[in-house]
Amino acid sequence: MSSRPAEDPDLVAVDEALLRLRRFFRTPAAVEHDNRSVDLSTLLVVTAIAAEPAGEASVGQIATALEVAPSTASRLVGRAETCGVVVRLAGRVDARQSLVRLTPDGVALHERARTFRHARLRAATAGFTTEEKHQFARLLTRFAAGAGS
Repeated sequence: MSSRPAEDPDLVAVDEALLRLRRFFRTPAAVEHDNRSVDLSTLLVVTAIAAEPAGEASVGQIATALEVAPSTASRLVGRAETCGVVVRLAGRVDARQSLVRLTPDGVALHERARTFRHARLRAATAGFTTEEKHQFARLLTRFAAGAGS
């Protein structure tokens, strides 16, 4: 007979909440490109590039940002390229290294997606006080850092 340790009710609550949140990360119908739904992976590629100060990234940088293998990142970039939201350019220092940059459609998609996400977050935290919102942001950021290790 095996003995299970007592479950921590707070961890049970966090687990259940995270499972309910899976819907939050679906690609929203409101964020489309050419009247087509956009894959979440394409949005993640666009977001990774938009986060770069130079506005462009190597496939390796995108792989690091998405925590995937470079070959997977290359496929995801190819998918985003097919959608017309990114373009590959020859590197300035080494022409063998390609850089990926957002197209004007990619910039617009990034803005629509960010606006949509922020509106959902505003609605979800509407009942929070300013201090609760600050505390939630701090703790969620800390949780994400711990979950990523």
